[in-house]
Amino acid sequence: YQPMLLELTQTIGEYKISPISFGIVVADFNSYNERQRKFITGATLDEKTGKFLSTGCPNKPYFVPFQLCLKRVTAYAPIGGKANFFFGSDRPVAGYARSLFDQIKMQVRQGSWPGTTWKEKNRLGNSDFPLAKQTPELQAADLYCFLTYQHMLERHKAHDWDVQPSGLLANCLKNMRSAEDHAYQNKRCIDEMLEETRRISGFDWDAVSA
Repeated sequence: YQPMLLELTQTIGEYKISPISFGIVVADFNSYNERQRKFITGATLDEKTGKFLSTGCPNKPYFVPFQLCLKRVTAYAPIGGKANFFFGSDRPVAGYARSLFDQIKMQVRQGSWPGTTWKEKNRLGNSDFPLAKQTPELQAADLYCFLTYQHMLERHKAHDWDVQPSGLLANCLKNMRSAEDHAYQNKRCIDEMLEETRRISGFDWDAVSA
């Protein structure tokens, strides 16, 4: 490894930070119809008519793990506390990330968030979008995300989702709390997500209007 990267990841592991990461298999995401992709990327459905009230982002699988990260981080916020989020403002997805975050927060405040199994939703705090060049913490997060992505490719290539992190990524995961904090969504996971929505809300995906 390059000495600088090794030192950076060792530094990340020295801080009392509990890393969290979620990914998604893009080919599996793309196998769903547009209505389903809209919903799992944040579109809101009218419970009475089954029509969409917002568009979601059906061509950007990024926003499935985005929502999972929000849920997992808020689970670690103390009771009565809030989890605040910082995102890079120079990313192409920053605009929709801001809109989706604000939409989720509004739904939580109104009590209309459809994810009824999200027990800690009231711990969702505020979001901010500082420049990455002004926030070293975001640059460390970028490195961690890159290493996680490489590990996901390694697992996918090996057809073995139990391949354990090693090297630089292992350094970043030194203070990991739970294996459940690091997951990759494949077709089975997305099927379970949609089935849970069907079970809780009664939505029939074959009948939902686009």
